[in-house]
Amino acid sequence: MPVVAVLAAVTAGSCHRMVEVPQPEGPSERVLITVSVPDAQIPASTRGIAAGGEDEVRTIDLLIFDASAADEVFVERVEGTKVSQDGNTVTFTAPVRPTDGQTRIVVVANVENMSDIAGAFQAGVTKKKAVMAALVYASDGSGASGWKWDAGADSYRPIPMYGEKVVSALKIQMPPITGIQLVRMLARVDIVNSTTSGFTVEEVYLVNYRTGGYIPPAWDEATCLLAEKPGPDPQIPAGAGKRTGIDDAIVYPVNGSALYQGEIYAYEAEAAQETWRDTESVRRDAVCLVIKGK
Repeated sequence: MPVVAVLAAVTAGSCHRMVEVPQPEGPSERVLITVSVPDAQIPASTRGIAAGGEDEVRTIDLLIFDASAADEVFVERVEGTKVSQDGNTVTFTAPVRPTDGQTRIVVVANVENMSDIAGAFQAGVTKKKAVMAALVYASDGSGASGWKWDAGADSYRPIPMYGEKVVSALKIQMPPITGIQLVRMLARVDIVNSTTSGFTVEEVYLVNYRTGGYIPPAWDEATCLLAEKPGPDPQIPAGAGKRTGIDDAIVYPVNGSALYQGEIYAYEAEAAQETWRDTESVRRDAVCLVIKGK
């Protein structure tokens, strides 16, 4: 069975700039794909993830779907190989079988256990709805950072990302595929304290946080299409863990900095509602930030 090799480039730009990858001269059996990662815009002066860290792509997986019918069906998973990064551009290759009809390309980045997740998908059987529900990433609390997302400037964990696009078919010698934008699964919380506030932030505590979440951004559960904008309620996997109480709070030492960026990352979680009474456990257990200072 013939295969088509996929070469993809991941670019990061403040304007979501798309970089065209030129076609190789002469006959080719490569489909060229360009995907975009929004610029993290973290100043180099902060102590968190170094500039470009939020944009880094270490691993790539492609999930291919037959999109010719409304109820899309999984076709195959292909692992990107020879992943390399030059500035804001990441390239990789992956063998993808040609398709005859409308095809959806799903790009999943920085998920080291993707082979385990995709092991349950059956070609021609598993629906996209089931795949979306299975794309879950969770922390296990191990390592020196514990439940805190490792965001050190010199050592950090790359953030899982998701993107997708429908094409008319995957063909040999087809033009480059562009317009796929990767979205990071984590929320980033930055602390900006005015120098004239008269308040010094010493520490910030993240309390009642989730320890897992969906890799894809919000989607319509009926159509499995990505939502144009998130709804009022977060989509949280049924088995997503949660650490509650001050004993499990994650402490971030701000130490008086007026600008504290690129350090606090969190999975999507439920916020407290106005209708909840203070005596209700559901309100006490809602995710929150506790700011300590003077």
